[in-house]
Amino acid sequence: MYFYLNNEHRKYMGLKLLNDNYDLVKIKKNDNEEFYLFFDQDTIVKIIHYYISSGFLSMIERDVHYETTHNRTVVLPKTSKGRQRKLTGSVVDLLNGFGNYFSIYRSFEEKYAYAIIGNYTTQKSFYEDHYIENCNTLDDIKEWCDHYVGSSTELDLKEVEEFSREKRKHVKYQEGDYFRVKLGRKKYTYGRILLDVYKGQKNHSLSYWDILFGRPLIIEMFHILTDRKDVTIEELKKCKAFPSQHILHNNIYYGDYEIIGHGSLPEKIAYPIMYGKSISGLGPNKIIFQCGKIHIEIPYEKEKLLGDYRKSEIGFNILTNEKIIEQCLKDNSNLPYWEYYKLASKDDLRCPSNRKMLIQILNYYHLDYLLELYDM
Repeated sequence: MYFYLNNEHRKYMGLKLLNDNYDLVKIKKNDNEEFYLFFDQDTIVKIIHYYISSGFLSMIERDVHYETTHNRTVVLPKTSKGRQRKLTGSVVDLLNGFGNYFSIYRSFEEKYAYAIIGNYTTQKSFYEDHYIENCNTLDDIKEWCDHYVGSSTELDLKEVEEFSREKRKHVKYQEGDYFRVKLGRKKYTYGRILLDVYKGQKNHSLSYWDILFGRPLIIEMFHILTDRKDVTIEELKKCKAFPSQHILHNNIYYGDYEIIGHGSLPEKIAYPIMYGKSISGLGPNKIIFQCGKIHIEIPYEKEKLLGDYRKSEIGFNILTNEKIIEQCLKDNSNLPYWEYYKLASKDDLRCPSNRKMLIQILNYYHLDYLLELYDM
């Protein structure tokens, strides 16, 4: 039998507890994925999703509420316009959760593991651990969960209970806003919004290489790790910044990253740089240079293409974690950041290893005045 959370774990994660009268049904999706479904009579009330392969290990527990019929083999629709669906692994995968959830993930290829206690309803996270050293088996996951509960306090329990009852909110934000990000139990780091890419594209005030999905922002995070929630903007202005990044707006829009104030932006900003050939099949081939609000296109000619540094990855979370921040603070440098993301940074023109190419490309477009912004 797979490991799954006990009610003590669930209590400190803000999840619904299991009752003794719930029935367990296992559904296999494929060789790597399996679901544990808990039924209260004919109602599915909890789903645990396991994905186990040579490359990945993950477990997600979410609370749900879905009525079934025909001896628990068919899922009834939520609305009158919906349709009944046979209860298969593929259908279980699509059943939406509500309230708090727990997710832990391990990539053996990338040697990376993280855990999140979040909330589907509010789209916020209560706790995130992005630096798990030992997460290779389900027993390791159990050990992580035991340690999480063992290190929790009554205040933590009160806070997660309040978190689980929160309502979804939509936060207004703008360029120049400063925000706070919670790391781990009681640590915080801070950042600011540099550019609202989506807004600029929508109102046609900004030409931007359209290779980012969702609603992208450009943000920068500061060299700060503290237990203080009251750090001022004036203090942050004195902090060194990490390389700016594209990020989806969700964590700011739903209030996970809390806005703490607003300040004017400097005239010169070290935006991410994207450079390379446009994607074939989407119009005439071009060579595109993008740096914040600077957008340059020229017709594609092989001899004029100096490289490919599109660096168009985008996600929900900030790239920095506690370990990176601590090391960069100690060295007063971003070099530990670049070393940590060594493989992912090979196509980032700002990376120190690409310095010669950065100089060559900026000179080619007569933008060498930007070079001082990228001194690491």
